[in-house]
Parts: sequence; C-alpha cells; structure tokens
Amino acid sequence: MPFLLRHLLAGDGYTGPPLPTTFEPREYEFSCLPHSTIYRVPVQGSRIHFVAVKLLRVDGQDRVGNEVTVSMLRKLAEACASAEGTGICPILSIGDVDGVPAVLTPFFQNGHLLHYLANTPQANRLELAVSAAKALRHLHALDLAHGNVTPENLLIDDCGNVQLSDVQITILMCWKSYLADGRVAVPLAWRYKPLEELSPPDDAVIPYTKAGDVFALGTVIFEMFGGVIPSHNTALIRRVRLTMQMVDIIGSRPSEISDELWRLIQDCWNIAPLARPSIAMTVESLASL
Repeated sequence: MPFLLRHLLAGDGYTGPPLPTTFEPREYEFSCLPHSTIYRVPVQGSRIHFVAVKLLRVDGQDRVGNEVTVSMLRKLAEACASAEGTGICPILSIGDVDGVPAVLTPFFQNGHLLHYLANTPQANRLELAVSAAKALRHLHALDLAHGNVTPENLLIDDCGNVQLSDVQITILMCWKSYLADGRVAVPLAWRYKPLEELSPPDDAVIPYTKAGDVFALGTVIFEMFGGVIPSHNTALIRRVRLTMQMVDIIGSRPSEISDELWRLIQDCWNIAPLARPSIAMTVESLASL
C-alpha cells in the first residue's frame, strides 16, 4: 500500500522541489535504524535527485501520542534552525505519513561516516573527525545534547563534510517508551554509550547529556582510525556489572592512532562525566593534531 505524503509536505511549510504525493515503501526503502526507517524518495525536477523521508518506529494507531511527537519534533527543528550551515543536518519538513511521525531531510549520496570511509579510503580521517566535532559543538552551543552520536548519524555531504542527523530522536523515543511502560531498553548502539546511560542512577530517567555525546564521539573517532569495538553481550555485561572502562574493553590500540589522539580518546572515555573534555576543548585538541 503506497504511503501518502500530503501531510508531510504540508506539515512544516515545505517549499522545495515537487515530490510525489505517494510512494511505494518497498520500492524506496533505503535503510533501517533502531528508531526509524529511511526512504529514498525522488524529487521531481530538471534532474533526478532525492530526499530522505524518515518514518519513526511508533504505533500508527496512537494518534494522540503521535501528534505530541510531531509537535515535539517541530519545536526541536525550530531550535536547530539557527544552526543551518553549521554541520547540523537541515530539516526540510516535519509532519506525518499515514499517521506516523516523519521527518524530511536532504538525502546524502555518500552515506554515513563508516560507509564513506569504506568507499573513500583516501579520505582525511582527522579532517572528518574535526568536522564531526564542530557540528556537535554547534549543537551543544544551543544547549542541546544529541543523545545518539554514532557513525550512522554522521552523514557525509557532497563536499565531504559531516552532517549531524537525528538530533534528539533517541531521547524522544526513549521518553515515549518510558511513558508507555516505565522502562527503557538497552540501546542497540550501546557500544557508543557511556556507563551512566547503560546503567543510570534511579533519579535519572533519561540520562542523555553533552558529556555522553563526547564519550560517544571519542568512540566514533576510535572506530574511524581502525579501532574495533566489541559488540558481543559479554562486553556489555563487563562494562555494566564490572564497571570496566572502555579502554579495558577494546583490547588493542590501532597503530594509526597517534599518542596525542589516543590521549584525547581516553579523556573522552573517562568514566566520570564531569572529567571528560567539553566539546569545545575536543575540537581544539583535534584541530591541533
């Protein structure tokens, strides 16, 4: 059954090139993320290009809850609008597709960070790390934490710069889960999460912070330079139950990581959130390497 796009196109005053009023999901599905499914939808114009339609994974029958979600997404988009051109992925429109909250953004052909590095081995990894850190710095300057800094949310535009996507989507979806049944599941991206998010104190329902973003960025940078992050459940158990630090989990340091970069990554991994560098300090350190 085709999806209807009329509410998404009208939802936030979309004024871009014409889009199809419907699309067949099986034809345009591009990728699946923990909280959303992304569709690559063609734009009708003088040349063929695409936009990304991101449908959140929610109960389509929860009309009231989904309307609240759309409202919260619009407020978030307004907060991020002032950061246009700073490496935060532009939001073209927010609305719903057949009652499901949806976000319309540009589609970046280069894909996400690790996909880009696999296809472009000559890319300057340090420059990409600086670009990602600068985008996150702009977000933190708005007094917003991202909540899920992973390679999949660091998209690469046509100029080879990082575009930070899915700002606070994970936070929003975790709130929905908590309000529904009082629980928040272990995130699928737990490898990038600090201990305070994996095992939060009782008084921290949604413990996503700027310091948590810095931890995640350090993990992404480690992975960019050839680091391997254990993904098996044993590593998760060791981190949570034994409160082991990330540096003790990952095993070996890749030879591509310099002494200076290694010290920065370890600082980002500090088990104490307040002891981690700010994102501004992280940008400064990366730029000096």
